Amino acid sequence: MPPLFACSSCGVQIERSTRSYLQHRGRVLCSTCLDRLEAAGDAPTGPAGESNPAPQPGPG
Repeated sequence: MPPLFACSSCGVQIERSTRSYLQHRGRVLCSTCLDRLEAAGDAPTGPAGESNPAPQPGPG
């Protein structure tokens, strides 16, 4: 069973892997808060975040 961490926004206890917690530097969000951020257009961009935008094709 994954450990419980507090959502960085609302404080609700959520299950996340320790690896995910460390990748996001302790800034994990519950699905409700993540949906709110995405709807507002302020999606977080972490190193391996769930809501990272798709990479844009570069020149050449």
